[in-house]
Amino acid sequence: MLKMLFIKLASLSAIAFTKAIFGFYVLFAIHIPISHIGGSGLYLPYNILSWIFISLIIGLGSWQIFKSRRLYFSQFIIHSWIGFALMILPLAYGNNEYSNLSFFRIIGFGLGILLLISYHQFRFRKNDIYDFLYMFLGLLFIQSFFKLYQQFAPDLSLSLIQSIIHFGPFTQKNIFATYLATGLIISFVLLIFDETVWYVGWKRFLVYSTPLITMSHFFFLQSRTGYLSIILCIILIILINYKKLKRAKVWFTLVFLGLLISSISQQESRPTGAIEYSENSRKTTYLLTLEL
Repeated sequence: MLKMLFIKLASLSAIAFTKAIFGFYVLFAIHIPISHIGGSGLYLPYNILSWIFISLIIGLGSWQIFKSRRLYFSQFIIHSWIGFALMILPLAYGNNEYSNLSFFRIIGFGLGILLLISYHQFRFRKNDIYDFLYMFLGLLFIQSFFKLYQQFAPDLSLSLIQSIIHFGPFTQKNIFATYLATGLIISFVLLIFDETVWYVGWKRFLVYSTPLITMSHFFFLQSRTGYLSIILCIILIILINYKKLKRAKVWFTLVFLGLLISSISQQESRPTGAIEYSENSRKTTYLLTLEL
């Protein structure tokens, strides 16, 4: 039995195996809630499952380099490494007594660039990239469904729901808003550029359900970054490929319908204290950014 399993795994191409690992992670593993002590800023809880799958993909990328005896990279990767070097430059300063608190974040950022390099080694075709994007939409659909259940379900006492509320991957509102904005733009891009949307039912379902579910959350999250990202990205995509906008009529209708649902279902506004704290935090961040 094990021998047959190893033979089947060996027959898989590296690209298919990478897609299988990525799909298993975003459609199943990432939704498993793991208890942690919480935290914010530099004390964010560690995501052990994510690093397991990231390590697997980096390992596959290294295997591709070994097999092909070639290292593929792009200008963006070079610029990323230059940016990373500039980010860790303050570690050489003499007044960095608290720099040890950021070591894990810096290592994580460096491994993120290494993950990007690993993906680059597979030389994905356009259809392979579309498959990754559809899997990401599946992740967003599952998490959005859980969030909608939390907003409208009369009973939240189920242990699984409680675990997802407190220890899920998108417990923090800003993180969830970032994923919603990313998923919304991905669905728009797939609608404009992927011709197979019109022939495959489940692809069409994901592309059209994403704007409805995504926008039904945005008033609740109240993320200014999310609003700005969506507006700018849609404008840029329209400027790049305005000739295909006719096919996006239903998509824009679902966006406005989602906004309507979100405005109607908004249960409470943010407290005054929370708004003042948010504004003061932004001012401090902007001042520190200018000083740096």
